[in-house]
Amino acid sequence: MNICEKKGKIGIVSGEYDKFKGGRQSRKRLKDNIEYVITIDCSQSSSSASRREIRRVLLLKKLLLLQKRMFSKDFLEAVHARGIPGRGRLFISGGKGVLLRVDRGLFIEISDDISSWGVAPLEELCLRLEEGLLDNHGDEIALLLDRLEEAGEADQSLLKEIPPRLRMLAHKNTRKEFTEYLHRLEILGQSMVFPNSFIKKIQSIKTQGEKRFKG
Repeated sequence: MNICEKKGKIGIVSGEYDKFKGGRQSRKRLKDNIEYVITIDCSQSSSSASRREIRRVLLLKKLLLLQKRMFSKDFLEAVHARGIPGRGRLFISGGKGVLLRVDRGLFIEISDDISSWGVAPLEELCLRLEEGLLDNHGDEIALLLDRLEEAGEADQSLLKEIPPRLRMLAHKNTRKEFTEYLHRLEILGQSMVFPNSFIKKIQSIKTQGEKRFKG
């Protein structure tokens, strides 16, 4: 960045994309990432303002990705406790607050417009949200199964989140968790009707896991 600044005023063009599906055995592998390109206007001089704006844009993009991650029960319940059902306000330094919506008891959606926020409050908001994130795929599946039990029915919006996360655990180093969550699904299947498409996906993942365990 310092080298770029010597050439002229720096700017940024960013975008979101899906990561290459490698490193499948990583329990903390994220699906989404941010790609950005630094631009340089050689006809103008760089400034601290342009550096702050780049940092601000990257933080806004990061917050978009955080809204695709799953959050812990404790964090979501704390959000509920601060507002009307399904929504809550998270306060940061200086009394600044942001309205959050809880989506399916799993995700957080930022309801307020924070596009004009400065770097400092955006950094703090990122840190506060990161504190509530679930750490790995196993924790995410456990929460999804808890939500299914609470719903008492085969909620499609919950079911669709399970196969991709369960597939990540179909490896020798996570065999115990994989088997445990399959067993919980089988028990749930005795009290609710799963769609055939979901059953086929789970069976395919189970077969895939069994092959890997033998390898």
